[in-house]
Amino acid sequence: GSGGMTGNVSNVGAFDTIVKFLRTDFLWEQVRVRGGAYGARISYDPLCELLTTVSYRDPRFFETWNVYEEIGKYLKETKISKEIVDQAIIGMIAAVDAPMGDDKTVIVTTQRYLMGISDEWRQSRRNEIMALNSEDFALAGDVFENWIGGTIKAALTNSEHANEWTEKETVEIKELGI
Repeated sequence: GSGGMTGNVSNVGAFDTIVKFLRTDFLWEQVRVRGGAYGARISYDPLCELLTTVSYRDPRFFETWNVYEEIGKYLKETKISKEIVDQAIIGMIAAVDAPMGDDKTVIVTTQRYLMGISDEWRQSRRNEIMALNSEDFALAGDVFENWIGGTIKAALTNSEHANEWTEKETVEIKELGI
């Protein structure tokens, strides 16, 4: 996987929605279906401006990094229909406002308090999600193109794949001994 700082994302709700869209659309198709990985994930933490990508049981992790590097281009060049935008909004609102049981409500409320997440911030994020449009996808493409230059790549793999990796890129290998 890879990870790095995004810098200041001005529209957190829209960007987070696009990240969720990428997980269920582009990365699913490119990494899971075509690449043969058991799964692919991308996540964005707006509080620390950290964007991470992960694939697991990935037989083609070199190619997967190339897929991550193409996200910005994909977002900038793909025509995103209103139907796709609407589906992305519905999916994100469902995730943001998912019902919680009492135990989860206590945990989430405590986390929000400790992290300084106010009801106003949460409503602002909802408003940004609801205002998502196809132009936001292209703007997110710029964020991804800037992000990819500062990412840290890492793989947890066996020694055979690690040796293959060193033949393709200059890397530092750290053996975990597990």
